[in-house]
Amino acid sequence: MKKILSVFLSVLLLASFGMMAGAECAHEYDATYHSPTCIEPGYTEFVCGLCGDRIEQINVPANGHIYGEWESLAEATCTQTGLAKRTCRICGGVETDTVSMTAHADADGDRVCDSCDYVFEKKEDTGLSPYEWLKLFFANIIAWIKAIFA
Repeated sequence: MKKILSVFLSVLLLASFGMMAGAECAHEYDATYHSPTCIEPGYTEFVCGLCGDRIEQINVPANGHIYGEWESLAEATCTQTGLAKRTCRICGGVETDTVSMTAHADADGDRVCDSCDYVFEKKEDTGLSPYEWLKLFFANIIAWIKAIFA
């Protein structure tokens, strides 16, 4: 008899646990709002106080960085690029960028760059004399007229 009663109580106990496991939680959510940052969206997190179920709902997109002015880290020269940075005013995130090399300069006219040893090539005058220019001009006019009436 004790065995039958013991088995009956065990089955009854297991059945009651089974019903409780299959039962739905009557969720009671508490909401917590998380503000957006420069790179993360703002969202509301709902957590059930009874079972711990979590739901996130995005409400606001990320703000994006708000950068300050560019600062020079390394000046560009005629032989190497420079480097500049700017910093986000909100989160302190840093963005860097290269600065293009500058052109060679010859302020004193000695055909050598004032910053490095680059030697400028001598430019030869390839311009036409007035006589050669008129001769070429009239030759082109004659060729144009021949092409029209040919």
